[in-house]
Amino acid sequence: MAQQITVSLKDQTVAAIKALSPDLESFVVEVVEQELARRAQVAALRDIAGMWRDREDIPADTPDAVVDFVRRMRADEEHPPL
Repeated sequence: MAQQITVSLKDQTVAAIKALSPDLESFVVEVVEQELARRAQVAALRDIAGMWRDREDIPADTPDAVVDFVRRMRADEEHPPL
């Protein structure tokens, strides 16, 4: 039932955007694609970081973004956000 409501709302939203402006539609599509790409990057970072989460020694050639992400994961595990 909830999925049907979600699909219906999505269809209604898309129809409203199309009615407003074709430019707005392409803008929304671009924003959604960027968000999906960002989420894919975060998922990849999580996968990579997961390999080193329990290791004390993070390989020296690990990108800084991954090292920072691992440190944040460890900190969140030690002191979960409220």
